[in-house]
Amino acid sequence: AEEAEDYFISGDRSGERSDSPEAAPDAKSSGGHGLAAFRRGAENPSEMKLPVILFPVSDLLLIGHTKRMHLYEPRWVAMVDAALADFEGVLGLVYFDGEMDIVKVCTIAEIVSINTLGVHGRMVTVRGVSRGQLKGLSSQVASGDEWGVAICEELAEAEAPVEAEAEAVAEVEAVVQAAFGNNIRGRQALADAEAKAKAVAEEVAEADAEAEAKALVVVEAGAEAEAVAEAVAKAEALADAKAKAEEAKAKAELRLLLLAKTEEAEKTMPLSPGTGGGGALDIALRLSALLADLDLTLSGPSLPGTTGESPSKEAGAEAQAPALWTHERVSPYSGFEALQGGYWPSTLEKVKQQLQGVPLCRGSGLKGKENPGRKGAAAEAEAVAVLYAALGCAGLQTRVEVFADSSSDLRQRLQVLLDEVAELQGMARARRSLARLAAPGGEEGTPPPA
Repeated sequence: AEEAEDYFISGDRSGERSDSPEAAPDAKSSGGHGLAAFRRGAENPSEMKLPVILFPVSDLLLIGHTKRMHLYEPRWVAMVDAALADFEGVLGLVYFDGEMDIVKVCTIAEIVSINTLGVHGRMVTVRGVSRGQLKGLSSQVASGDEWGVAICEELAEAEAPVEAEAEAVAEVEAVVQAAFGNNIRGRQALADAEAKAKAVAEEVAEADAEAEAKALVVVEAGAEAEAVAEAVAKAEALADAKAKAEEAKAKAELRLLLLAKTEEAEKTMPLSPGTGGGGALDIALRLSALLADLDLTLSGPSLPGTTGESPSKEAGAEAQAPALWTHERVSPYSGFEALQGGYWPSTLEKVKQQLQGVPLCRGSGLKGKENPGRKGAAAEAEAVAVLYAALGCAGLQTRVEVFADSSSDLRQRLQVLLDEVAELQGMARARRSLARLAAPGGEEGTPPPA
C-alpha cells in the first residue's frame, strides 16, 4: 500500500492528523483556495458551477460546521482532485429526502484538509461556508461511475437590501455621516438650513411685491404685453426658488430625525462596539441568552416525551445499528437538551471559529457583497454564528426547514429558532409544575401529610 500523506488546504500544515476529533481546521484560507477565490473566478454569480456529492438529508452539513468523509470510490477521489484543481477547493453537498426527491438548497463547502490513503482513497474534511439554490444538475450526478456538477446561486445569509434600497441607504448614511456626525453638528446644520430658507423666503416676498408693483404700473401705463410676461416669469422663478428652499429645510429636518433615531437605537440596542446591526442581532442575543440558561429537566417523575426518553423505537435501533457509514453523521434526533449544563458557550465558540474569515453572502444583487469591513458586518457575523450554532442542536426537521428556507431573511430564521426554544422552555416549566403537584404534598414547599 502507498504511504499515507496529509494535505492541509487551509492554514499552516500541522503535525496533528486532520481527521482527529480535536483537530479544528484553520478558518483562514491560504494559497488562493476557498470561497472568496471561487466567487472571483465565477463567470456568472447567479449560475455558479461546482462539483457535488449526494447525501441523504439526515447528513445535512450546516454553515460553520465540519464533516469528515472517507471517499474511496474512484469517482469521488477524482471529484476531490478536480475541486482542488479547478474549483478553488470548493464543492457542493446535495441532499435527497426520504422520498428520494432532491432538496432544492445545497451546502457549499470548502475542503480544509485531506489525508491521502493511497489505494484506499481520501480522508477529506470540509466545512460549510454558504448555501446554494439549485438550478440544475448534470446527468453524471445520478451516475454510479462518474461525478457531476450542479448549477446554483448563493443564498444570502446576512441581511441585505435589494440594490435600489441599498443605494438609498448608502446615500442617507453618507449624508448623515458627512454632515451630521453628532447631534450638535446636526442641529447647527438644521439652523443654517432654516436661516437660509428664511432669507430666501424674504427675497421671494420682496420680489413678489416688486413684481406686483411693476405689473400694476405696466397695466396702468398701458405697456406692452412683453413687459408683463417678463415680470410674471421672474415671479415664477422666485416662487420656484422659494419651493426649493422649503424642500431643503424639510430634508434637513428629516436628516436630523434620522440622526436622532440612530442615536436612540445605539442607546437601546445591545450591539457590539463599532457595529451597526439591527433586529437580527437583537433576536440572536435573546436566543443565545435563552440557550445559555436552558433547563428542560424535570424535578419529579418522568413524563412522556420529556428529556431522556428515546424519541422512538427507530431512534433506539439507529443507535444500536452497526456503523456502516464511512463519514461523520449527525444524529437526526439531536435536540436542544444537549446544551443543558453550560454547553452553549463552547458550542457557539466552535461555530465562530469555523466562520472566521468566511465571506458571508449578502445577496447577489449587491455590490461589494463580501465587504467584511462594512459597518454592521461584525453584528451580522455574530447573528449568523448564533443561528447555525443553535440550528446544529435542533431536530432534523427544524434543521432542514430553516436551512432550506430560501425566502426568509436572517432575522426571520432566527425568530423561528427563538420561538421553538422558548416554547420548549415553557413546556418544561409547565411539566415541572405538574410533577411538583403530583408529588407528595401537592406543591413545592408543602410538606407531605403525616
